[in-house]
Amino acid sequence: MAWHINDFGFEMTLSSYVPKLIQRGIRHLTDGLLESLPVQLADIRHFAIHPGGRKILETIEVELGLSRDDNRHAYRVLRDYGNMSSATVLFVLRDVLAHSSPPTTARRCSASLSGPG
Repeated sequence: MAWHINDFGFEMTLSSYVPKLIQRGIRHLTDGLLESLPVQLADIRHFAIHPGGRKILETIEVELGLSRDDNRHAYRVLRDYGNMSSATVLFVLRDVLAHSSPPTTARRCSASLSGPG
């Protein structure tokens, strides 16, 4: 990941090795976090994954055993807004709340992002 400052503001470039880094660590990180909670991955009904790019989303799906439908909110935000850096996950969370029925007040949601933010 690299940032360049130009006359139009900040321009971000994603490196092709980011999905490989995620692939090597996302399952271990997720399992470690869940060990400290009374929750298993199967208990999570909603996912708010930062859509850093299609390959990143696909890598996370494979590593965590998620379907594209499980990750539909991230794809919708990526399609409609693109990658807006770390704040993008907040748009995904908004999409989870807006498109989940019944309301998600009693359902577990996992939010995750990658990047410097």
